[in-house]
Amino acid sequence: MYILLKYDASDEASFTQLPLMNNFLFICFAFLSVSAFSIELTDYNTIESSQYNSIQKMPDTPNIGVNKNNISSIPNDFSYDDLKNNIYLTEKILKTLLLQNNTKFIPLLIKIYETFPNRDPILLDFANAQMAKLNGNFEQSINLYREILARNPSLSSIRFALAITLFENKQNSLAKEQFEKVRSDNKLPNTIKAQVESYLQSIEKQSDWKFNATISYLNEKNVNNASDTAYIPEISFLGIPLQKYKEILPQKAKGMSYSISLSKDFNLQKNHYITFDQQFYSKNYWTNHSFDDTNLRTSLGYAYKDALSIIKITPFYALRWYGNHRYSKSGGLHLSYRKWLTSHLQYSASGEYALQRYNENKALNGVNYQLSSTLLWQKDPTQFSYLGIDYYRENTRVKQYSNDRSTLRVGWEKHWKLAGLSNHIFLSASYRKYKDKAKIGVFPLGKTRADKIYTATLMLWKRDWHLWYITPKVVLKWHKQYSNIPSLYQYTDKNINMIFETEF
Repeated sequence: MYILLKYDASDEASFTQLPLMNNFLFICFAFLSVSAFSIELTDYNTIESSQYNSIQKMPDTPNIGVNKNNISSIPNDFSYDDLKNNIYLTEKILKTLLLQNNTKFIPLLIKIYETFPNRDPILLDFANAQMAKLNGNFEQSINLYREILARNPSLSSIRFALAITLFENKQNSLAKEQFEKVRSDNKLPNTIKAQVESYLQSIEKQSDWKFNATISYLNEKNVNNASDTAYIPEISFLGIPLQKYKEILPQKAKGMSYSISLSKDFNLQKNHYITFDQQFYSKNYWTNHSFDDTNLRTSLGYAYKDALSIIKITPFYALRWYGNHRYSKSGGLHLSYRKWLTSHLQYSASGEYALQRYNENKALNGVNYQLSSTLLWQKDPTQFSYLGIDYYRENTRVKQYSNDRSTLRVGWEKHWKLAGLSNHIFLSASYRKYKDKAKIGVFPLGKTRADKIYTATLMLWKRDWHLWYITPKVVLKWHKQYSNIPSLYQYTDKNINMIFETEF
């Protein structure tokens, strides 16, 4: 979302009281398009806990460079010699180009303007600061603004520019300090005062706790993800295949799923943050409590943020209860990196190391590794698409349970004008290969298990349908697992759910 700052003629009286240079700079910033609000980029956790890091949300809009459609040229009426010999003409055109964020010709005008002995040093430093910012060098831009203020601390227009640049570079504590100083200027135009308040409100919003919760009804036809084949041909006696007992055939269950997430980033200084995240996900089946599944994960670590990228290093601890019994615990380290490569293209990567311990089934104890890489394309504010690959390795004490899983996933979200409808489509394909031949108890199955897994999810919602900040969403999901041991591990799952989600 963008705020367009505009000069209002009703503020003329107070505006003209400022120095001439201050006047120009406020007008300049009044026409710059800046990111005043952000949509915090988070993952969906409303469909399946295993998809926390797969389905994406609308990302933050990056603060990158210049609108190419807004680039104009130096008027043809003036030559290089005209500019070189006329400081007033050069100043006028330089100010015009600064208003246009014209990265093509601003460097040329700066070079010419530097040759004049009676040049305005504030305008020159301001132009260099703007050019540095447009080129993505936010620290250089910040330093130049601070140098101007060191010489003349009364220039509220420069302080306003500094505050915006700090805000866009995720230095929220310092940005807030500068915006509050700008607000204290009694000669500030009313339009600028309104924008300062908007920025301060945005900083407060970004500093608040972020909360997300979902609830959904579940009607599972195969809650244990079992094959519906009645016999196991891989195990036979006198040529007669072993018949399955009822408990390992598909089981039905009705219940509810819940998810709650709570997070907050604490700005320490400049671009450095402490990041906290709490995730809770649970399925409770009132018709079959033996399949109740609850997951709790807490992470606390360090984050570095700037205008284009975020780096996080977060140790975590997780607990899982299954069938109302303590099932497992894990702890480890999660690393993540996200960067806007262009104004439309974002790259993200993550890695995780986890030490896994099970309360009863000690054969599953071991170390897990996960790597993920995603390219996201945001065509415009109404839609984005992404392509990602994941690799997951599970090393267990008993080798037959160790496996490697590789996944390719794609997604697309669109917010339509028609009736305020939105959709999110998610597709994935995985291949999982185990490390040793499979067995059931003491009975060998004669094969090393290998699975091919396909998932398709369609989420639909109407953006203006909400009550008490709760939005209903329809989720259609299809899941198919092929296995080289089909009598045990091959199954299909299809369901339609209504999810109720709130976020603030």
